[in-house]
Amino acid sequence: MEESNTPGESVSQSVPVPASDLPQVSSHPHAHLTALMERVRAGNVPAFGELYDATSDVLHGLAMRILKVDCDAQEVVLDAYTRAWRLASDFDERRGSVLAWLTIMTRSLAIDRLRSNQSRGAKLNEALDERRSMASEAPGPEEATIEAERSAQVRRVLHELPQEQQEVLALAYFQGLSQSEIAAQLGIPLGTVKTRARLGMANMRDSLEELR
Repeated sequence: MEESNTPGESVSQSVPVPASDLPQVSSHPHAHLTALMERVRAGNVPAFGELYDATSDVLHGLAMRILKVDCDAQEVVLDAYTRAWRLASDFDERRGSVLAWLTIMTRSLAIDRLRSNQSRGAKLNEALDERRSMASEAPGPEEATIEAERSAQVRRVLHELPQEQQEVLALAYFQGLSQSEIAAQLGIPLGTVKTRARLGMANMRDSLEELR
């Protein structure tokens, strides 16, 4: 995944966001977040979970103010943290605080998502009608074979994940447990469950893209 220094900057002028919508950096202790970020840069997964717990509400609020749709906001926040994990080594506190860095990423991704949603708006009803028509037809042998191959690929990729990530995703997607239920069953903090799920999904997405 390629990353620019200021993702989404090209669309910011056409989708203005009031300055009052931006989170206040002072809402979290600067030194604490900087210390967490240093551990994240060293590959410390628990520290990444702590960073998520300390900042995700702020970023989700920002994404919601831009997108107005919770599922879109959640996906944008997930993408922002996935990008932050991958680009942790690029963080430079001399250029701004940790929260400011996360905020810029989230805001840019949210604006990109908003533009994408708007461009698809005119075709939404047509796409939904087409999906309903396709869903009403029984899949033929070729489609069934393709679907079986995709399912097998997903299972192979899942089994290649680190054990802790594999365990969380299996409980979530094959047993239908919520993240809170997973935390209770495994006896680990909710933030740890969220971190393992995020990293597991990011790793699976990368592996499946390589198989295409």
